[in-house]
Amino acid sequence: MKAFIFGTAYIENPQRAELVQMWIELNAYLNPELPLVVVDSASDPIWRNMIPALREIEIYTVKDGDALPPLRPGLNWIDFPENLGHPSTHGVDGWGRAFCRGIEIAIAQNYDYVVNIESDLLFRPKVMEVLQIQQQKQIKFMTAWERTYGFMENCICFMETRYLRDHGYIEKYGWHEQKKGAVLPEQHMENILRDELFIKPWMGFRDDFSKVQPEHLPHLDYLTHAHDHRLYYLFMQQIMPSGWQPPSQR
Repeated sequence: MKAFIFGTAYIENPQRAELVQMWIELNAYLNPELPLVVVDSASDPIWRNMIPALREIEIYTVKDGDALPPLRPGLNWIDFPENLGHPSTHGVDGWGRAFCRGIEIAIAQNYDYVVNIESDLLFRPKVMEVLQIQQQKQIKFMTAWERTYGFMENCICFMETRYLRDHGYIEKYGWHEQKKGAVLPEQHMENILRDELFIKPWMGFRDDFSKVQPEHLPHLDYLTHAHDHRLYYLFMQQIMPSGWQPPSQR
């Protein structure tokens, strides 16, 4: 099985840079057999350069429509030359563009599966174990349910590349056509996927309202949108080898 993990990113402060570094470390530890790809939407180098993992790799800046570099083992970083913003604020679906770029890589480079785990989301299950179940059950598109808002969790997507290609997912999503005030990306994806959308009952939250407490963490499969950054530290320390310390405290 040929697969990789990607996460979209826009880094706007030191906390976000540290979270991306933790995302890299967690996935490298849990899923060492899979290439990692960060699809960056032109983050400011002031913040991006705070990520230690970037000191040892090349950053590729690729315009829409240009050839994408072949993935190599370990971390890959692919940037856009400009940031488009979010449909809720700028009227252009920058997130959708970055998400579709991950799918473009999978199709162009003949990957069997592509997994989106957003770079601000820490995910506990081992990806290859999930993919093996997905392959056995012939599931085309697997995600979680976002309990806070009541829609699919588009920050966790396990996808069969052949389905995405044959179904014309990129064309149907049409990120360049999404306008401010239109449906949310999550709802748009639900409309496209329909009966092929499989919801896996992973436990996790977008902690937008600061409801997650430290005692909840052992029961969570994933965590994102935490306002208290210490929750990410504790979540990582439950998974990583003994002695792991947050990047900002080394």
